[in-house]
Amino acid sequence: MSKIKFFTAVVLCVCLSLSALCIYAQEPDISPYNIAIISTDLSFSINSTGVASCYGSVSVRAGYTVRLVMQLQQKGSMWKTVQSWNGTDSAVVAFDETYQVEKGYEYRLMNVYIAYDADGNQVEAFYDTSNIVEYK
Repeated sequence: MSKIKFFTAVVLCVCLSLSALCIYAQEPDISPYNIAIISTDLSFSINSTGVASCYGSVSVRAGYTVRLVMQLQQKGSMWKTVQSWNGTDSAVVAFDETYQVEKGYEYRLMNVYIAYDADGNQVEAFYDTSNIVEYK
């Protein structure tokens, strides 16, 4: 009986070791974060008359340029952009916009932040999405 317990324990240890190795091997590469971008902000709401309030901002360290692409998206069979704003600056980009949305859909705001060095090379990029809001 003790040989069976020992064999079971060895098999269990090997399986756990292999599963940990598989999980580690599947982790994505971690890219640098906050190289150039100092802060970001996003807020989104829809009032009772269907006016969506969309806000996004991004600030960047000296010596870099930043681009903000702010997209109001509507969900049908998939997410599609119904309105977009974008801008580039060497310090801060901010949008505080409104847009009249249609009834019967879900909406979200997606902000894409892209930073460039002085030579125009992209050094950082990521996105953020708001909560999903349904306008009935």
